[in-house]
Amino acid sequence: MFNQISMILLVFVFLCSAGCDDKPSPDTNGNKGADQSTTKAYKASHPRVRGLSEDAAFITVATADRPGTLDPHNTESGGDVKVINQVYQSLVRIDPANVDKLIPELAESWAVADDGLSITFTIRGGVKFHDGAPLDAVACKQSLDRLRGVYLDVPAAPYRGFYDFIADVQADGMKLTVKLNRPVARVALRNLTMFPASIVSPALLAATDGMDTGQRSTFISEWASGTGAYYLSKFDSAEGRVRLQAFDGWWDGSVRIPKIIFRHVADPNSQIEYIKSGEADMLDDVPRPVWDQMESDPKINLYRWWALNVCYLAMNVKHEKTGDIKLRKAIRLAVDREKLNELYYGTARPTYSLVAQPFGEYDADYRVPDTEKDLAARQALAKELLGDGTHPALKIYYPLNPRPYLPTPEKVADKLRQQMSEIGLSVEIVAVPNSELFDSIKTDKYEMVLIGWMSDNADADNFYVPLAGGDPKKSEPAPTNVGRAFDGELHAAMIAAQSITDADARIEAYRKIERDFQEKFAAIVPLLNTQQAQAFG
Repeated sequence: MFNQISMILLVFVFLCSAGCDDKPSPDTNGNKGADQSTTKAYKASHPRVRGLSEDAAFITVATADRPGTLDPHNTESGGDVKVINQVYQSLVRIDPANVDKLIPELAESWAVADDGLSITFTIRGGVKFHDGAPLDAVACKQSLDRLRGVYLDVPAAPYRGFYDFIADVQADGMKLTVKLNRPVARVALRNLTMFPASIVSPALLAATDGMDTGQRSTFISEWASGTGAYYLSKFDSAEGRVRLQAFDGWWDGSVRIPKIIFRHVADPNSQIEYIKSGEADMLDDVPRPVWDQMESDPKINLYRWWALNVCYLAMNVKHEKTGDIKLRKAIRLAVDREKLNELYYGTARPTYSLVAQPFGEYDADYRVPDTEKDLAARQALAKELLGDGTHPALKIYYPLNPRPYLPTPEKVADKLRQQMSEIGLSVEIVAVPNSELFDSIKTDKYEMVLIGWMSDNADADNFYVPLAGGDPKKSEPAPTNVGRAFDGELHAAMIAAQSITDADARIEAYRKIERDFQEKFAAIVPLLNTQQAQAFG
């Protein structure tokens, strides 16, 4: 999912105002049991009611992602996260200058117990939420409790599994203690930097008392209130436009840019015109064919980097059409990464592991047995695995809208289709709206999905647990496990790796997990690691 885009946005806006129409909220649309006087009073406390300063300086960010909700506990969309990270903050954050380092945010400091089973945070004093509520340990506890499902239920909470290490959260004044059910403080702290761990105003949560889960999430989205540099001024999900105003009570100092407008622009040609004409000041995912052109344009600054991501083809081990491991191995052998790489205009590189190449855990020498052979030899082996029998017609499902690791989904999917046809398989490609695709993966609807993963916290654990892990109690794959392969012993190895603090030992552990997962299941074929780029006018 995230997270480098959001991190760069934060750095950008810190270096460099808005009310809105009072839309009907859930309590005026048949909300069951909600106290309308409470929600009305809450709205009156929100800074967005003060109105929009039309003459204030602003920047416009053109984004290919359409924001859908600003409830940080109820989303996994990159389009939402870009906005959420301007409005909300977490206890700790990743240092933008050094992703291996964590720095204080809403917690001034923290200490890990000698037994590794608790982390005590000292909450920053004098901090106010956008609605005026004070920050304290209880406010932090309420948000973490909602995230993990013990307070004010959330409709989906797609990231809840990332916080299964929390046994309890205790609040005492400005001291917050997170009790762990296993000694995984390293991963726990990393995960607490992620957007789902955003701290939401306790006054906003209280205003949703009596609402059902869906209505509560909608209200929280429409009246988002955090401690970030910007507060929500207007959110038009239909148009894909969000207006943010600088929060004059921000604890970390003044903000040089008074207003930010996020504008959904899906068409790549329109994105280019927006940044060239000055209609947009920033383009958060630049179409790859024009990177060189933009780098040579004196009016545009292009920033590009090797991203912490992986684009992959997932084959559902539980689906009737792809349940045969021989078929999955044959498809893996047929994949020609070099041909796929040609579709990226020199901004990607073939990759062979689930973890992104910039990580030390990535093994540059590893290849699944037989995949190191040349293409002709691999195709011959693939045909042997398929044998003379007939095989079902297959489909590759892919996201309708581009992703940073998949800028031309249809072209990449079609190239994979061609490669599979060369070993005798009949394959159709099907575009699915992004939200529908993500929601349906966990229902085992799709036999093959072309998709990818972006790091949320700059840790290798954030690739293996979501892509190859699951729920050991139910022996079920995680919702983010698109290959749908789950193994209890392998999952236990991932959990054990979370406790390893020695860097060399951790690298060895994750590389073994990689080999065991790929060679046992053939559920995911890593394809490419890509660069990403942002353009600034």
